[in-house]
Amino acid sequence: MATDETAAVPRNRVTAADRNGVDGSTLTERIGLDDAEIRWRKEFTGFDETDIDALVAMEDEVDASAEAVVEDFYDNLQSFDETVEIFGRSSKSVEQLKRTQEQYLRDLVAGDYGR
Repeated sequence: MATDETAAVPRNRVTAADRNGVDGSTLTERIGLDDAEIRWRKEFTGFDETDIDALVAMEDEVDASAEAVVEDFYDNLQSFDETVEIFGRSSKSVEQLKRTQEQYLRDLVAGDYGR
């Protein structure tokens, strides 16, 4: 819940131009996310072939349920004034955010865990 102090702080809206101005390759280079760093992070978290196999095995199930899961997730988020206010600052509509979230879920089980 927002306090009076935080409620008075103006919040900037992320625009489509802001979003389009992000170059993922440049950003990953700037933060040092190269192949060696990715390998280290996977080792640090214990993410290995067993995890990849388990995630890929869920692909059909995730694909079949992604839309319903995202609908339920956003229905819940939209029941809170605080999250509705956050959505209002986005240049993406809730429907666009839903499609992005669905794609994210499908990408999680697609088997590509590089950058």
